[in-house]
Amino acid sequence: MTDQNAFAQAGTKLRYGMVGGGQGAFIGDVHRKSIALDGMAELATGCFSRSLENTLATGRALGVSPDRCYKTFVEMAEGEAKRQDKIDFVVIVTPNDTHYQIAKAFLNQGIHVMCDKPLTFEATEAQELADLARKNKLLFGVTYTYTGYPAVKQIREMIRRDEIGDIRFVNAEYSQEWLATPAEKEGNKQAQWRTDPATSGKSNCVGDIGSHVENMVAYTTGLRIKSLCARLDIFVEGRLLDDNASIMVEYEGGAKGLYWSSQIAVGYDNGLRVRIFGSKGTIQWSQESPNYIEVFKIGQPNEQWSRGRDGFYPHAQSFSRIPSGHPEGYFEAFANVYKAYIGALAKTKAGQKLNETDLDFPSVEMGVDGVKFINKCVESSEKGAVWVHYKTRLKEDCMSRPVTIFSGQWADLPFEQFCEKVKSFGYDGIEIACWGDHLDIKKAATDTKYVEERKAILKRHELETWAIGTHLIGQCVGDLWDPRLDGFAPPSLAGKPQEIRNWAIEEMKFAAQAAKNMGVKIATGFMGSPIWKYWYSFPQTTEKMIDDAFAEIVELWTPIFDEFDKCGVKFALEVHPTEIAFDYYTAERLLKEFNNRETLGFNFDPSHLIWQGVSPHIFLRDFASKIYHVHMKDTAVTLDGKAGILGSHITFGDTRRGWNFRSLGHGDVDFENIIRELNAMNYQGPLSVEWEDSGMEREFGAKEACEFVRKINFAPSAVAFDKALKSD
Repeated sequence: MTDQNAFAQAGTKLRYGMVGGGQGAFIGDVHRKSIALDGMAELATGCFSRSLENTLATGRALGVSPDRCYKTFVEMAEGEAKRQDKIDFVVIVTPNDTHYQIAKAFLNQGIHVMCDKPLTFEATEAQELADLARKNKLLFGVTYTYTGYPAVKQIREMIRRDEIGDIRFVNAEYSQEWLATPAEKEGNKQAQWRTDPATSGKSNCVGDIGSHVENMVAYTTGLRIKSLCARLDIFVEGRLLDDNASIMVEYEGGAKGLYWSSQIAVGYDNGLRVRIFGSKGTIQWSQESPNYIEVFKIGQPNEQWSRGRDGFYPHAQSFSRIPSGHPEGYFEAFANVYKAYIGALAKTKAGQKLNETDLDFPSVEMGVDGVKFINKCVESSEKGAVWVHYKTRLKEDCMSRPVTIFSGQWADLPFEQFCEKVKSFGYDGIEIACWGDHLDIKKAATDTKYVEERKAILKRHELETWAIGTHLIGQCVGDLWDPRLDGFAPPSLAGKPQEIRNWAIEEMKFAAQAAKNMGVKIATGFMGSPIWKYWYSFPQTTEKMIDDAFAEIVELWTPIFDEFDKCGVKFALEVHPTEIAFDYYTAERLLKEFNNRETLGFNFDPSHLIWQGVSPHIFLRDFASKIYHVHMKDTAVTLDGKAGILGSHITFGDTRRGWNFRSLGHGDVDFENIIRELNAMNYQGPLSVEWEDSGMEREFGAKEACEFVRKINFAPSAVAFDKALKSD
């Protein structure tokens, strides 16, 4: 983690200001004491209350100069931005309804932010703050305190290292008693604003403590919610917002979950507890016994791990402060959040790049996820506790499908440089090619440190990945050798067909583990073909030659797919000339030859179908259940009476060719029909731009292509167009 070494390089303590936390407030004092624990930052300014009198009194008590005690947060943001000794970051500890305006004011003045949760009322507001922080290159943290416990960080590390196998089910709860009676009517100020929709938002219980459940599960497991079904209850008569909630969850990848949050659970104080059930074991942890982890593994004695006594992984252990047996609790967890955040800010000020461990504090993206979760729970409950899809993108006119770019055509650039460009182009993530320096398959399969470095680069540029691309390696598995394959294999294997094939088979097995380690469920790629050169049956091609070739592909790829199954990863073949499946009927036959094995599906790419005369939207419709990934790529067919569809041995890009790949929107692919089919089949995976256009500058084209996909990525209608015409 980031420690005092990075802090020391900044030359002095950092300065911070606080909005909220005046006399009579609870959480502001917790923040101040937690920051003071490591002595890495000092309070320099504040707007502690709506009352200037309270602000000045709080400032006097805390040793803040009166000239830096501001009447309003707007005056504070503007005033601090003009000072040479301005604050490095602001801490926002006000009621929920003010978070958005305050955070935006400081971000606009170039000041880093740490904010209490929930981040905002609306998900669109939260995303706006995240985008603004990214645009202004500012660190934005959200105080999900419980991620600061060393034991919680150890749990995350154990799950990342596959110690309990594939996660099947999560049971998490947060139970409290404090609102079992109408405390808001008995003078309790905390209860008054938390149960008031004007200050608390759409939800009390889910917003206050249920969001901690969502964050704890997401942080430790990495699971992303696909859909949920929530029932929000109001048990105390006259209360306006929920005080109890039961939530069923489905995650991307197939795992399930059950959450419960309650503020009317008599006998419970702060009962945050999580139990994570995997295929090889279970991990459980309770916030009221935060120094201990219980671990159960199949065929082994049950274990209790103790912070400070047992061998936590180095990163988790680095957050432990005192020897075992001396309890570390809430203040230490809070302090750990700030230690990481302030350390990262110190490195930023020193001009150093941040890695993943530096950024191990609750990010603004976690805050965005928390707001989405709250809103989806409210939506589900208001509709009668129905299942609602949990979209991961916020534009209301667009589907939740992320827009990514395939890195294969950019492998001449170092991965970090490419990521920087991708973010500037506007993409959500990258389909990472396994060549160049973008992803070394064997290292990703066997070296945890390498995987964390790759993930850190992505996180640094706020990018995600949903698939890795194994095209060149996969081609070497099933193809008949010719000298062109030498360029896809290690130089030492040049001219050695069987050695190249053996290498490729082993690499593809590693690819399954690499994908799993990178946290993705799909590997796209090619399979090669022993019979591509026979596509035109002269000299005559016999049925046996075709049968034997498909049998050979099944024999070669079955052990590879066995490894994919073990890792919970699917292979998405790009239906493409040179492959065993290159059109509709060969794709149909390939699935049949593999007995419709679940492991094998398709990476849909319309650019390879349209020039063959295959309708892309018909392919999608008929193979809907087998579309595991989607490439967005365009082709222009320009048959002029001279050129044919076979290319005439003329180089790509030459305008004499009968067809050429084009940047999106500049060819003949009907993307509207494609999007309609994807909507009909409820495809929620990435739309990955494979940018190829020899006639256009690639950075201009890649940016334009991203904009094109976002524009065309529309959602289906939620109602029938003629519903309003019908009588009840």
